[in-house]
Amino acid sequence: MSFKIDLRRAVKFGDLELVRKYFEPEDLNCNGYSGNQSLLHYAAIWGTLEVVKFLVGQGAEVSRRAGTYNAPALTYAADKGRVDVVRYLVEVGSLIDMSHALTNPLLRAADEGHYDVVEYFLSTNIDHHASYRVPPGTLINALTEAKQGKHQEVAGLLKSHGCHRPVEGVDIPLWEPPADKMSKRTPVPQKDQEIIQYMEQRFGPADKNAIQELIPVMEGISVTINVIPPNEVHPFFVLFTNGMSDLPMKVSPGQEAWQYAELVMHLPADWVHPRDASGESEWMWPFQWLRKMAYYPHLNDTSLGRPAAIVSSDDPPTPLGPNTEQTCLLMIPDFSNLDPPLQRSNSSLIHFFTVVPLYTEERDFELEHGMRVFFERFAEHQVPMTVAPSRPSFV
Repeated sequence: MSFKIDLRRAVKFGDLELVRKYFEPEDLNCNGYSGNQSLLHYAAIWGTLEVVKFLVGQGAEVSRRAGTYNAPALTYAADKGRVDVVRYLVEVGSLIDMSHALTNPLLRAADEGHYDVVEYFLSTNIDHHASYRVPPGTLINALTEAKQGKHQEVAGLLKSHGCHRPVEGVDIPLWEPPADKMSKRTPVPQKDQEIIQYMEQRFGPADKNAIQELIPVMEGISVTINVIPPNEVHPFFVLFTNGMSDLPMKVSPGQEAWQYAELVMHLPADWVHPRDASGESEWMWPFQWLRKMAYYPHLNDTSLGRPAAIVSSDDPPTPLGPNTEQTCLLMIPDFSNLDPPLQRSNSSLIHFFTVVPLYTEERDFELEHGMRVFFERFAEHQVPMTVAPSRPSFV
């Protein structure tokens, strides 16, 4: 059974009256919501407690696994900081899935910095020491995730409850990857090397050490971010993803040439290099958003499209980072010297989308006037293609 657009919209905006109007019992069987989620998962993410209670009252299985993490709705509510929904789902008997770091709701909340959710879980009997081994071979737990995300208050809260960094040989991981999945120092695969060479030919040598993720968000894809430092030819940082094209995007019939994409972002020359940024969000948000956008089409069964795509940070939009009021991301394919696209050795094409932060009012301008008028205004005001956190809005 496919999802109903009107029902999905009602759930998203927490309109219980409309949910009651459009809901039918068989809707609970659908796993067609964003990211292959059930209706309960979708409601838990958007966080309207009354809608969640209604669906549970109609027979929704609270421990049903679905979505990107193949986890109960509780995991996703924790990931989004929906503390009221988290509390309710636990009270009605939801499984607290500790089988993997990606399904553990405490780790998801700690990683995202949701203090109130972490505080709630610490009041339950959840194992807040639960540890997991990630492919590089290291052990992680809720405390390491909070510290990696620079959520100092959350880390302090965990420490006050006795949580410590996992100790090798003492803390036994609840999950670890098979031996053949452990990261090793091996030559860069040909598919990755093709992407690196394509970008180096246009912008200069890339740093040897790329920014890799410890836990990929979904199966079949792992996104690395490469950095090309400023140089004489291109006096700015160039960031580019490597791994987004491991999976094809879902495109319309006849658009198969646009199935594969990677992302590019330009930063000013005075931007702090990630190796020197100490994880500070003021400097790291472009990297974080580039990785999120690399997963975006795969998690939402969509493509980036043409002539461009605009994605907001949230609904309603919130600032991309602590030093900007920009809230959305514009993604333009084959811009400037990224045309023509990369043709890989297997003959498939990879289109590189240049990512530019926008203000909410600029996004709204495009929604009202269309992409053609948007780009006319964009060009008229000479909006820089390099990230400019404090630039004036063109609206």
